[in-house]
Amino acid sequence: MREYDLIAVLEGRHPFAPAPNLQMPELQTIIQNGLTAVLSAIPRPPLRPAPSVAQQLQNGARQLALQTACMDMAPLLPVRLDTAVTLAGAKRLLMANQPFLDQLLTRYAGLAQVQIMASWQDAGLPTRFANEAARTDPRAQSLPWSPDSTAATRTSAKQQVSRQISSMISARLATVVTQIAPLALTPGLVWSGIVLVPLQRLRDLTRALDQVSALWPEGLQIRQIGPDPVTAFATIDVVQVTATQIETALKAFWLHPAADHGQLAAARRRRLDEASRLHNPALRAAISHQAEILTAAARLNLPNHGFALCRIRTDHNTRVQPPDRAVA
Repeated sequence: MREYDLIAVLEGRHPFAPAPNLQMPELQTIIQNGLTAVLSAIPRPPLRPAPSVAQQLQNGARQLALQTACMDMAPLLPVRLDTAVTLAGAKRLLMANQPFLDQLLTRYAGLAQVQIMASWQDAGLPTRFANEAARTDPRAQSLPWSPDSTAATRTSAKQQVSRQISSMISARLATVVTQIAPLALTPGLVWSGIVLVPLQRLRDLTRALDQVSALWPEGLQIRQIGPDPVTAFATIDVVQVTATQIETALKAFWLHPAADHGQLAAARRRRLDEASRLHNPALRAAISHQAEILTAAARLNLPNHGFALCRIRTDHNTRVQPPDRAVA
């Protein structure tokens, strides 16, 4: 069967190409139970070589552009690059994972991410902060970066000022955004991160950053990228579940394929209690995963065909903690 790139999941029913007026490859949609899967309209080649780093970057930028084009339609969950599904598989994905996807769409509705980078001209530090010290404390005669100070002392003072500016930026952002995912600083950056911001507060975010820039116009330069889909906070990843794995989970829980939700919940509690008595965290994790498989499979008419189990994947460069995986 032909496979297609899965681009995003949208809340609601959207039975037409989301971006017909944009110069992008045509998209198609699969609708199931009030959710819409957005896929490429062109099938993936049966065999294709592993992409180069440059090609991966180009593909990632293209997918982000397609996801961003869909943002105006409805709350959107971005999908990890290079996720392949068949048309029937996309429908099964929406059915099997509906509560989890609904939960995430509700959580991130009306939100977007913006990447922010604040660079500084640290050569201007002595003048900027010497003048400030003179105004606030006329008794200050010797500053850490004065000609007679050591290199180590000047470096320490520079780091202290950097921390002060970074804290000030974070404090200003906290009045506007709902979440901050810090990124590692590279030379020349005093603050770097990705923020989660309500769409109706994007102008407030710009004003807050303008206020920060105004504190030191000649020394600070702030750049924004976005608004974009919430890829750093809630990118959908998938794990393929086979018919064999479903059968194994049923046997482990001593359940019939037609078992209802109550029977599954009781079997899950019983097995978790057994694992707790054995003090076996690995067994508890395996039981939870098998219960997750069976709960999702119970939503399908033909679970023996297998399905894709959705998970949340945060950007590997951020320190954001993902929301709990829903199995109910």
